[in-house]
Amino acid sequence: MILFLIGNLDEKVSERVLYEILIQVGHVVDLHIPRDKETNRHKGYAFAEYETEETANYAVRLFSGLVRLHNKTLKFAVRCFILSFHTPVLLLFEVLLPLCWFFQHILLSNAN
Repeated sequence: MILFLIGNLDEKVSERVLYEILIQVGHVVDLHIPRDKETNRHKGYAFAEYETEETANYAVRLFSGLVRLHNKTLKFAVRCFILSFHTPVLLLFEVLLPLCWFFQHILLSNAN
């Protein structure tokens, strides 16, 4: 399975709406929008799983810069292989991947 990161989500975006977008490229194995434990608001990013790396890479090429929800352009990136969303490893990804996303897409894009 391939972990796929979606960033810049507006708080009004639901899993159902995001799923309907992602399914246009291929079978979505799983979708998870992390939520704050105290407020229950989502954190502004989501993780999805596609079955193949090719599908995930195609989604990045297709969706990048084109998908806008609630006046926010979503950001897409393929990050790494994982076994399943149902493992404790996901907690590590919830912390590290958004940081990697930030450094790669925000800081490096500002350097250009």
